[in-house]
Amino acid sequence: MFKNILVPVSSEFYSKQVVYRSIQLAEHFKSTVTLLYIIEEKTIDQTERLTDAHRAYYDRIETQKDLMRKQQLTATQIVFDFASHLFEQKGLRFHHLIQYGEFSDVILDEIQKKKYDFVIMGYEKECMLHYRLLDELSVPIWIEINKSHEPRILGICTNLAPNQLAPMLSKEISKALDWELLLYYIMDRRDPVAVDTYGIRSSEKTLDELDAERQRFIEKMKEQKINIETVVGGLEQEIMRKARKYDPSIIILGREQKRKGALGLPYGNIKRKLMEKCKYSLLFIN
Repeated sequence: MFKNILVPVSSEFYSKQVVYRSIQLAEHFKSTVTLLYIIEEKTIDQTERLTDAHRAYYDRIETQKDLMRKQQLTATQIVFDFASHLFEQKGLRFHHLIQYGEFSDVILDEIQKKKYDFVIMGYEKECMLHYRLLDELSVPIWIEINKSHEPRILGICTNLAPNQLAPMLSKEISKALDWELLLYYIMDRRDPVAVDTYGIRSSEKTLDELDAERQRFIEKMKEQKINIETVVGGLEQEIMRKARKYDPSIIILGREQKRKGALGLPYGNIKRKLMEKCKYSLLFIN
């Protein structure tokens, strides 16, 4: 399913857990993993601001070059050597590279060039996540949070998403990691529409029509031997309620299509809200 996995690592934050996670998934999906170390330009810019403004131009350039060399050495000795050893032990295909620039821009550009189909990256509350990636990436993105939870997956389907990949991918990852799978269909009656396989919202539906759409989806899942339960309520609120109850290691959410306001912006960005509030790893299927 996922043949080319990209694991971007910021020069400002490195999580070994993303390496372990990429190995687990690569073993199951027979993937090639590329570890991308990004020397963030803001780190270099900050050094330049701290440099004496009266120092000679040549000295400032040499300072920048020295910092770049140190970052490259860090990438090689700490990040790449550690990962290479683990991948060699497993006999998995592994590549690594170093790039300089703004974190989100580098990732988006790299995906366009190499056609990656999955991204895994680390996140900590103290380290600002580049939310633009959540909106602009066209491939699934796994946000790994370094906290221990139950070996359990909370898969979310809803009338506000196409529900094409979420149930299937939840099942596959459950097998890959040998984690329990809890799959829920959240029917959000406050936004009574159905989203088709192309991500297009329907016109407003009656509650009976909405329930009929739900029942058709449940029957389809039964045919594929996938058990799924129904919850009625707000999408964000019900996700968090179930997460607090079951303490999953990851929440998997499909490409939800919230209604938009006059400026074309969705009412609330659920991806950002979940990242800000959530203490669980998240997989967004874009």
